[in-house]
Amino acid sequence: MNNSRSAFLSLITRSTNTQMLLAMLSGLFIALPFVSAPFFYTTWFAFVPVLLAIQQASLAKTYGLGLICGTATYMVGAYWIVDFLMLFKHYSPVKSFIWSLIFWFYSAQLPALLLVTFQYLKRATVIPELILFPIIVVCFFACFPMLFSAQLGESQALFLTALQATDITGVYGLDAIIALFNLVLVQLLLKQANIMGVGLSGGIIVSWFAYGMVTLNHWNQELKTWPSTLIGIVQPNETPSLEKPKIYPGYSRAYSPEMDMTERLAQAGAQLVVWPEARYKAFFEVVALIT
Repeated sequence: MNNSRSAFLSLITRSTNTQMLLAMLSGLFIALPFVSAPFFYTTWFAFVPVLLAIQQASLAKTYGLGLICGTATYMVGAYWIVDFLMLFKHYSPVKSFIWSLIFWFYSAQLPALLLVTFQYLKRATVIPELILFPIIVVCFFACFPMLFSAQLGESQALFLTALQATDITGVYGLDAIIALFNLVLVQLLLKQANIMGVGLSGGIIVSWFAYGMVTLNHWNQELKTWPSTLIGIVQPNETPSLEKPKIYPGYSRAYSPEMDMTERLAQAGAQLVVWPEARYKAFFEVVALIT
């Protein structure tokens, strides 16, 4: 068993390129659910490649691999920052990209420092890794200063069973469960799992999902008895701008296309109509003047 574990670690650590690829893969797995929600499942093994890559790495190398992981995470997950700067700051494409690189590099410090802290503490303390890693993950994702923060648990919007216990712990509990699951996978792959530790960890994970299944079934039954409301959504998808909106043919400031769409939704039976992310239309000012 020790020989097979040593051979596995040797295969991973033999090439720096392999370690960098593993770190990049972790970054991609972390980012995917934030780009497309149906990929929520990748979060549950996202840290496995980079945790394997840093097994025998120095703190300096761990930081470098963490930086690669973080850069991949935020370049993919926050790709939209380039357009964001062009639209709201009116930067040129080149200037927007340069500032985006700075933002991605800063954001990449979160996973980089997280991994360095874990690597240091697991060597300097006697705290079991199965306790240490979830605590560090929760602390970093909760406390690291970010311009646009995102918790691991927020990637699970479509995994309703996993979300239910957050009514007790908040998103931090789900972050901890995700981190714990990842580390259990790593220890099983390396065949270094402590039977008692993995057993207790497995019990916690199973309990989390058991609660989720029972609670989700309860709410599904409750929903069947609740009254319903027909809701309409008006989303013209206009380009954000601080300039005055143009008046479309057949409409006016007092009667914009959104008002027309609202009326049609009301005629179709909508009891509530929402204009999410609608830009300024001067509607209320014009109506106030008329009345």
